[in-house]
Order: sequence, then structure tokens, then C-alpha cells
Amino acid sequence: MMLKYIGILTGMMLSAGSVLAQENISPRDFLDLVTGQTAWFSAPSGLVGIEHFNGDGTTRWLRRDGSCTQGQITVQDAEICFTYEDSSDQTYCWVPRLDGNELSVRSTDVSEAVQIVSRISRTRLHCAVDGAGV
Repeated sequence: MMLKYIGILTGMMLSAGSVLAQENISPRDFLDLVTGQTAWFSAPSGLVGIEHFNGDGTTRWLRRDGSCTQGQITVQDAEICFTYEDSSDQTYCWVPRLDGNELSVRSTDVSEAVQIVSRISRTRLHCAVDGAGV
């Protein structure tokens, strides 16, 4: 599956011409890469979480503690936003980016935190605990 991922990214780069460092890509292009797949999100401190992107605009987020929550995806201009069942009063928005072959997302909150998509595969998520508030 990683070869498919690299092939898609290479195709995107060739069709866009030369890619500048940290070029924003559209939320739709990001979703085209991850829909039906599972993505690992990492920060400098290590793994942040793993998310499976269903084909119906929903996700399943697996935290480092093994618990999972369901998410809803919305697209707002250049941002991809997530609202999760266990924190439905908060929306997390990100700007997808491509730096060479490295896919990442930058938070739109004041932290402007960046998470790298370190892996994409069809691996299924296995949650220790499901449901809100866990």
C-alpha cells in the first residue's frame, strides 16, 4: 500500500509542476489520499494517534492509550475539520500540506502544531475501549 501512496503523491507532484517546500494542498486532495485507509499521525514527540478515514465523511480515531472515538469530517475552504463524539463542543481544523513526499497537517489554532502522516495503509484499527468519554 505504501507504493500506492508514494505513486499518488508522485502523480500529484508531477501534475502540479515543481513542488515548493510545505505547499498547502486542498482538503479534497488530502481526503483522496486517505479515504478508505488508516493514517498514522506523528509529532516531534512521537505518535499522536491513528485515524481510519471511512468513505462516508466519518473517521475513527485511535489514541495512544488504546481508546477510540468516532469523528465527523467537514471541509471549510482550505481546512479539513474534525468533530469527535467525545468532544462534540470542539472542532479541530487542519491545513493539509505536502513537502516533497511528506504529507502533513498544520493546526489552525494558535499553536499551529504540525503532525506528519508517517504511514498510510489499509490496516484495521483495534480499539481497547470504544465510546464517548474514554
